[in-house]
Amino acid sequence: MTPPRAPLAFAIALAVLAGFWIYSSVNSPPTPQSTFFPSTDFAHSTHGVYTFFNILLLTIFIVFEGARVYTMSRYRRRGDELPAQTHGNIAFELGGTLATAVLVLMLLYSRFET
Repeated sequence: MTPPRAPLAFAIALAVLAGFWIYSSVNSPPTPQSTFFPSTDFAHSTHGVYTFFNILLLTIFIVFEGARVYTMSRYRRRGDELPAQTHGNIAFELGGTLATAVLVLMLLYSRFET
């Protein structure tokens, strides 16, 4: 029996809508001051922090999503037998928690420096 396609269609529609929303917000006409077009010195420093963290978080997202997609395709179900059952990966979970904590501390530090 094949799985229903409704979740896949919903995910694709949601991704397309998110893409249109991002495209329209980034390509809006310039205003006196916005997140993407800073005018003051403080806005420029805030924009630098914003850009740095967006690039950092995008990199982390791509790495983790790539690992997730690889794992899902590598260990997908084949046939009716269940795969070997395991209970988590402590090193992976600890690394993700520490990376999040470091990012939060960097955000706090950058907030107090600007």
